Amino acid sequence: MTVASGLRKSSIWAIAEVVVTGIGLFAILKIILAKLGTDALGIWSLVVATTILLRVGDASIAAVVPRFVGESYALGRTDEAREFADTALITSFALHLVVAVILYFPLILAIETVVPANAKAEATQLLPFAIVAFVILSVAQTALAVVVGVHRAYAKSILIVAAMPLQLAMVWFLSDQLGLVAVVLAQACQSAFLIVAARMYCTHVFGQSPSEAFRFHWRRARFRAFYGIGLKMQVTQIASLAFDPLIKFTLSATFGLHAVAYFEIGNRIAAQARQLVVMPTQALLPVFAVSYVSNRARFEEHFATSMVHLAIFAGGLTVLVIMAAPLISLVMIEKIDPQLVAMIAIAVVGWMANALSAPAFLAAIGANISRWNMLGQGAATLAAPIAIWALADLGSAPLAAAGGMAMLAAGAVLMTILNCRSLAIRPWPTSAQFANGLRQLRFHRQ
Repeated sequence: MTVASGLRKSSIWAIAEVVVTGIGLFAILKIILAKLGTDALGIWSLVVATTILLRVGDASIAAVVPRFVGESYALGRTDEAREFADTALITSFALHLVVAVILYFPLILAIETVVPANAKAEATQLLPFAIVAFVILSVAQTALAVVVGVHRAYAKSILIVAAMPLQLAMVWFLSDQLGLVAVVLAQACQSAFLIVAARMYCTHVFGQSPSEAFRFHWRRARFRAFYGIGLKMQVTQIASLAFDPLIKFTLSATFGLHAVAYFEIGNRIAAQARQLVVMPTQALLPVFAVSYVSNRARFEEHFATSMVHLAIFAGGLTVLVIMAAPLISLVMIEKIDPQLVAMIAIAVVGWMANALSAPAFLAAIGANISRWNMLGQGAATLAAPIAIWALADLGSAPLAAAGGMAMLAAGAVLMTILNCRSLAIRPWPTSAQFANGLRQLRFHRQ
């Protein structure tokens, strides 16, 4: 399979992944609203946002592993690629488990601080289940990153699509008896399935027998290779992941659970729409890593083409989501609420603007440049809650959220410009590159 055909296959399955998971997440939100209520959705949103802080110690393993596995596998060093995969999975599990134990009581304190008094008991009871689910999810993301690393991004998408019905069925059948615990339990079971399936698949790709799937070999040399770069990326990772909880904590403090629930709906839909345009670019990370060293002209060509495709898809999808916002409100809460419609529109504009930074973000990782990713995301994360607090006195939750999302977009623009300057490439495609990207799209449709 050529690089071009592999990227096309990965792109098609990535779109299928985002569509299927988007429908599944939409259904899960609807089940929570219908069976448990708007405040329950707000509680779940805050608890999940709190557990994201556990990533403080994971060293961005899932983000950097595709590069090392991809390079080793492309050069025919299968044993080395397998060692990177084993070491990454063991390290991911150990780090998240240790951090979960250390941060358990601080997270309880955080929940008690940001959740309204009448919901604290339910939130604190849910937190231990959410922490366990998050640890398993993090290991699953590392396992799936290995699948991407062996140039099988399409297989990662197939596995996620196959696992989605399991999560949805568990939420549907168990939520009446278990409440919000059913939601996090379903996530944990889905993640466990993905770990097993991804591991079995990669063992097959490495040409090993199924009995080798769960024999792990931790290697210090492999750990030192990816952990050093991972630590450099960790500031970016923390800043990126902190953006969501900080916005939700600030909205909870200024406008309450109802505003958090509406933002959760808009944010989930917008983030899923962003994934629809960004997910296909993840297959470019191993390509960027190899072409940056071996063929700079091809490196720039991949970057420019991906920017053109992203701009076209992001712009069109933004318009579609905004037009569909009243219908989404009607389906989710059985009425057209202007505040929910506004939250959806604001979130999708912010996240789609952020999506345009994805090629520069990935190209920088491939070239072992991390400082501008840190700066762009860090600036957005720090500025967003400040903007919400500054606008809160106006009394409008959507307007305050708009201030936060504007900071997200500004950080993405800053990140793109600075990364491209370091890579010595144009941050925006030329007219000739844009025309070439359009021709490629027409060719693929034919």
